[in-house]
Amino acid sequence: MQKIKLLLLLVLTSCSIADLDPVIFQHWLDVMVEFENTCACATGVDIAIQAKYMYSIYYPYNACLHCFVKCLYVSANFVNPDGSFKLKEFIRVFPETKDFAEKCLNESKNELDLCLKLYNIEKCNVRELGGFS
Repeated sequence: MQKIKLLLLLVLTSCSIADLDPVIFQHWLDVMVEFENTCACATGVDIAIQAKYMYSIYYPYNACLHCFVKCLYVSANFVNPDGSFKLKEFIRVFPETKDFAEKCLNESKNELDLCLKLYNIEKCNVRELGGFS
């Protein structure tokens, strides 16, 4: 029974790179990869989870991964010092999100945990880009 629950959890919390435009994925990777090692060290994210997230678009509910995403977004200059999201900068860098980035931001507006908030914003954008299978 535990194996079934684990398998179901993996299916429900992950998405498939096959459903995301490879050009969009590569662009995201090009922007974020330079911060990968620094953010991994800063957050203590499990290396296997980090690798699946970075290269397979994997979104498990994991606090260290949430903070890893926050670190990436702060490092990429998508977050103001006060913790607010730089929507215009994000859309400038990722113009393919212009039609829904604000919606994704609004979906997480009440989240107080900045790590979880940024994780949810990104997950929403990936969903809107068709990244979930």
